[in-house]
Amino acid sequence: MEDGQAPAPRERGWKGLLLALAAFLLLPLPVLSALRGLLPISETIALLVPALAVCFVVGWCMGGRVTLAILWLGLAAWGLTRPIAPSAPASYNDLARCWTLLVAGAFGVISLVSPTQRLFSRALSATGLALILALVVMTVAGRRPEQAERVFAEEFSRRGTAYTAAVQAQLQAARTGGSEGVTPALREFFEQSVQQMSQMSRIATPLYPALLGLESLAAFALAWALYHRLSRSRLGPPLGPLREFRFNDQLIWGFVAGLVIVLLPNLASLHAAGGNLLLFFGSLYALRGFGVVAWLISRVRGGRMASTLAILGVVLFWPLVMPSALGLGLADTWLDWRRRPRPAP
Repeated sequence: MEDGQAPAPRERGWKGLLLALAAFLLLPLPVLSALRGLLPISETIALLVPALAVCFVVGWCMGGRVTLAILWLGLAAWGLTRPIAPSAPASYNDLARCWTLLVAGAFGVISLVSPTQRLFSRALSATGLALILALVVMTVAGRRPEQAERVFAEEFSRRGTAYTAAVQAQLQAARTGGSEGVTPALREFFEQSVQQMSQMSRIATPLYPALLGLESLAAFALAWALYHRLSRSRLGPPLGPLREFRFNDQLIWGFVAGLVIVLLPNLASLHAAGGNLLLFFGSLYALRGFGVVAWLISRVRGGRMASTLAILGVVLFWPLVMPSALGLGLADTWLDWRRRPRPAP
């Protein structure tokens, strides 16, 4: 290292990180699910690689290896010179490329200006700064936010058409293979998946800013974890376990503002902004609620079995689990269970 300091030990443990990485990169693929109808940038590697490149550049500025910084910066530059989605319109590729550059650059600047911040604070600040810069760029270019929404609406429609065609091709191939190839259950599953993707797209179109922000936060978390396993130069504290996830309680006002905007009929023109605030901050508080659950599980015997049952419960009963996690996360703002003294045995 160039600063002469002893290198920090690398973080250990690849299993959980690789599972999270596979989910982030593979779940949006059209062959696996209809999740492409929900994500503004379904090619999630386009968010991950620039974030990882920025981590290596910042690490080099702090005494890390310049070769790794050049390598990842070259990979990011090569990827951004190519269409993010080759079959998508140029307007979508330009918009997605602009966002990845803005949010990654904002993360790098904040990391250099405030190197003592933890990852979540950096990523949240970078996402907010990128959103402000995007609005400034659109204003200077004479564009309106509604135009960006139309671009994503057209992209969601294109994905829906492609997914429907793929489903129909699958059904046709099964029919060709024999009458027993298409069961009623299989046909119903495919039809429901098409309907699900269409519903996701209608919901996601006006909420694309919040979804972009959540995607970016996930990309930064994965990039941070990968960087600290591939480099011996630290950028900050490592990612803690889910049971320790918390943030500044002042963020509750973002959720409250969104709720007020959505509920007041006099603010109907701002309902889209309120919905984005509710989705973004509500997702953060739901994750905080899962952190409280993970903390509670860690305090009981048979924690591994309890964790398995909790995961199954999330998968099977997510329409009930998600609002419960949100309520638990919001309540933790005031009750703060994890900082209460543990009762004597």
